[in-house]
Amino acid sequence: YLAVTQFQPMAARTAFPCWDEPALKAEFNIAIRHHPNYTALSNMPAIEDTQIEDEKVWTLFERTPPMPTSQVAFAVVPYGGYSSEGRNVTIWIPEERLPMSTVTFEMTRVLPAVMHNYTDIPYELPKINLIVMPKYSSKMTESWGLIAYP
Repeated sequence: YLAVTQFQPMAARTAFPCWDEPALKAEFNIAIRHHPNYTALSNMPAIEDTQIEDEKVWTLFERTPPMPTSQVAFAVVPYGGYSSEGRNVTIWIPEERLPMSTVTFEMTRVLPAVMHNYTDIPYELPKINLIVMPKYSSKMTESWGLIAYP
């Protein structure tokens, strides 16, 4: 299986209690319980994986910067990640589809610096995760630090 959140617009309230309004921002501490054969992802980097007694893992993430609930994102993926050098970008994709995503991966690796030079606004999150979803997915979901696409 593959699980990815899509909280835009105002759907975060279906996953956790919150004031789900775009103008309101909060910091989030995210932890995900999952099977050890899967990888948990979120807006921020993972800081700890803890094995628990029911053969599951708790993955704890760094606290997010203040953000609207619509930007909170998390996912559980069944396949490996491929990382870039120099910029903390990882693409999570079935190995056989990796050659089809090299352009997307390379663009994501360089675009934060290009946009910073153009706008003078730095990309402030420490990483970007790209998730390639199965073919039957038709909708892209983008949040701070986590982008999923078919």
